[in-house]
Parts: sequence; C-alpha cells; structure tokens
Amino acid sequence: MNGAYNAARRALYGGRTEEEIRADKGLPAKGKPDFCMSMGEKAANYFCLTQTEELLKRGGDAQQAAEVGAKVRRTIAELGGTMPENQPRVQKEPKA
Repeated sequence: MNGAYNAARRALYGGRTEEEIRADKGLPAKGKPDFCMSMGEKAANYFCLTQTEELLKRGGDAQQAAEVGAKVRRTIAELGGTMPENQPRVQKEPKA
C-alpha cells in the first residue's frame, strides 16, 4: 500500500500503525486482516479507501489522504459510533 493509503488508514485508526493495530487485535503480522473485521470496521476502511482513491485520481497527496481518514474518524465519533480499533474482532478464519 502506498504512502497516501497508509496515511489515510493511520488517521482512521487514530495514529496507530498497521503493526500496532495487528498487535492490539491479536492478528498475525502478515496477510489480510479483513476476515476478522466487523462490518462496521470493514465499512469504515472501505469508505476511507475509496475516498482516498478518488482523492488521488484528482491529484491529492498523502497529507490530504490523512485528512480523509481523519474526517471518517470524526464522522464516526459525531454519530456516536465505535472507533475501528475498538471494534470487536470477529472470530472467523479465512477460507482455504
């Protein structure tokens, strides 16, 4: 994932790195973590990802991408939702 996407995701998770998020949720260091995300966490991530992608198509940069993540996070807070890092881990294993 490039710098802009990393900046957006980091802002979405309140400044936490991917490694910190994985450690907090007890996830392996490699692989896609989507299989253990709740629907709310997946939705926040996908919305942040799609809006970052659109921003980059318009010539945006990593700093602006971080603001995308921060805005998604603020919206979750304003609506009284649970922050992505506080969403429960879904105990599903990926299909082989």
